[in-house]
Amino acid sequence: MVIILPSLVRLLQQDEECRPFGYNYLVGDIMDLGTKIKNIRYNSNISQEEMAKRLKINRNYLSRIETNKSLPTAEVLTRIAEEFNISIDNLLGINLDGKGGAQAKEKKIIKVKQYCEYLNNSELDFVINMLCVMTGNNKYN
Repeated sequence: MVIILPSLVRLLQQDEECRPFGYNYLVGDIMDLGTKIKNIRYNSNISQEEMAKRLKINRNYLSRIETNKSLPTAEVLTRIAEEFNISIDNLLGINLDGKGGAQAKEKKIIKVKQYCEYLNNSELDFVINMLCVMTGNNKYN
């Protein structure tokens, strides 16, 4: 579930230091996401129409996702994961094996904090709500 706010995209595009885990990494995953979803459909030997029905979405929306013209919502990603028995982490290309260790994680957290300083309150609320969804913690007010 990668949803990037426009103001964050501009910052990530300009930040050379964040290239290993920032804009290029995220955009690469976004660009590959549609292809991954299309491959899942092909490997399952089902049509776009059938997959759209299973995911409870419009076939045109699925087509836009597969061609990287639209991003799937968190709900659609969850449905794909459940329907095709694949983790969301795998879909998004997120490596959970600790590659880079705690130091890399700390650096990423600092970078996220820096970017959040440029967001307005409604954008921050959105980011916090997305983090709550991603972590399964629905206690944000």
